[in-house]
Amino acid sequence: MDKLLLTTTEAATALGIGRSKVYELMQTGQLQSVHIGACRRVPADALTAFLEQLRAASCSRPPADALHSLLLDLRQGGRKARR
Repeated sequence: MDKLLLTTTEAATALGIGRSKVYELMQTGQLQSVHIGACRRVPADALTAFLEQLRAASCSRPPADALHSLLLDLRQGGRKARR
């Protein structure tokens, strides 16, 4: 049986992003998570829902605009994490 809940590290690996970005996405509410005691886990279906949101957002604007926005977000995300 596939796992229903993933650690933040597993979610980051599945999405191809860093663990801090996963925490940022959870904090902003873009990626759902649950608490089990002191542990935070990401439901497997939350990854699918997050990807669907990304696809819907990218379809609503021109591809070049989406790429530019993604690059800006990545640059700002790196700076925010260091502050």
